[in-house]
Amino acid sequence: MNRHYLSAFLPEAIAALRKAIESDPLNPRIWSALGNSLAMNGQRVPAREAFNRSLEISPDQSFTSFHLGTTYLLEGNPAAAMAIYPRSTSEIFRLAGLALAEHSLGHPRESQRALDEMISRFAHAGAYQIAEVYGWRGEKDRAMEWLERARVQRDAGFINVKIDPLLRNLRGDPRYVALLVQMHMPLD
Repeated sequence: MNRHYLSAFLPEAIAALRKAIESDPLNPRIWSALGNSLAMNGQRVPAREAFNRSLEISPDQSFTSFHLGTTYLLEGNPAAAMAIYPRSTSEIFRLAGLALAEHSLGHPRESQRALDEMISRFAHAGAYQIAEVYGWRGEKDRAMEWLERARVQRDAGFINVKIDPLLRNLRGDPRYVALLVQMHMPLD
């Protein structure tokens, strides 16, 4: 994750989200957004607390379970991630999470099985999440191929391409850098 890039806006975002929670403490989207901002700022414990609060308010969410599971994954706790990912109401995020966690648990066949199902069912709507799985697994060529598909398909997840910790294995790859330049994203 690019700290310089993030440091420009994260403290303000976190402060604004905390203020929004004071006004609307039962809004699960605000809690989830706070969790994302805290996670991007490296504050994983408070991020998990915010994600959990969001899920307490509204258990049936697609993104929040995925982000909470990813927080556990980034902390090196794929078993906890594996327990959380299936709670997502989105099949794309459930399959992506399973592929990520199974890989980190050392189960390559299970990871590939989840990814293959994801590709067969959601190549048109989940290109970015497919790229995340390949990126996390260190399969740079496939990750770049799917990132390009996500760009062409205008996948909404693509807005996170520069800061996504699941793509950290791509940092420094000249193709990744070229993609950021092509998208007019600053290279600090």
